Amino acid sequence: MAIAADETTQLRLVEQQLLRAFAGRVPDEDICREVSAGMSDFRDARIRTFIPVLLQKRVADRLRRRTSERSLRGAS
Repeated sequence: MAIAADETTQLRLVEQQLLRAFAGRVPDEDICREVSAGMSDFRDARIRTFIPVLLQKRVADRLRRRTSERSLRGAS
């Protein structure tokens, strides 16, 4: 299924917001990789309206877990 231009723009905005939110805590390459991996979860979604919101939440949750796990390991 092809991605509409508007959805592509929204997904770029999601990626930019995540890059800003996790700057200095997670490498940019890792964030971009998580966004790409997350998009594959929605590849066959028939209803696409909420994909950017769902993707942002899912990736942010993954990145938060990673950063909290790192800080826990560093505190030990």
